[in-house]
Amino acid sequence: MNQAYPWLFHRNEVDLLEDEIEDLFFKHGRGLKSNAMSFEVRVLREQMRAEEQSEAELAWRLGVKGIGLFAGSDDSESRYSDQVRSHPLYQFSRLWARSLRDVGKSGYMTSGEGRKDYFRIFANANLVPIKIFIALLESGQEDQIGLEVARESYGLTLLFLGRIQDSLVSLRNEIGVSSLIERLIIEGESLRKVVQIQSDELGQSGRFV
Repeated sequence: MNQAYPWLFHRNEVDLLEDEIEDLFFKHGRGLKSNAMSFEVRVLREQMRAEEQSEAELAWRLGVKGIGLFAGSDDSESRYSDQVRSHPLYQFSRLWARSLRDVGKSGYMTSGEGRKDYFRIFANANLVPIKIFIALLESGQEDQIGLEVARESYGLTLLFLGRIQDSLVSLRNEIGVSSLIERLIIEGESLRKVVQIQSDELGQSGRFV
């Protein structure tokens, strides 16, 4: 693993997911630089703060500067990333996120009272498989930095997943989508339990199992 840049971002796998997030920030970027307090800006600022705090804490623990999501990987990581793509946890999170994006985007385009929750779901959906991908990838490395990055990624996964679940619960009585929302809540809870187990095992053994 590249010791200088421990948090490697493998765009060959998740660039489309990341691009959708970047589109949201581009669309609402002007509001992020002002004192505007639309619910879209609040959600994106919430997301930014979580990422920045996580990176700062990880950098402090590792004693390095300038940690970020960097493009590129070495050959061994590229080979291992093929295994990560087929990992059941990652595949499940991708399918869940796809359903979330569809529901979130559709609900956000309406004028109902739940638009904020729909937008929050849409804005956070892609972050779950992205962080799971990074956690699985980095936990397969043979160094302590990779393990620390994996732990941090699992923590962010649980954070973003929890925000999605909170918004889903707020929408569970929405007319016309209540059964779909309920299914997504159940799937999200199943995903949360598995991620928590993986995170706990990583912390206990010092290595992903």
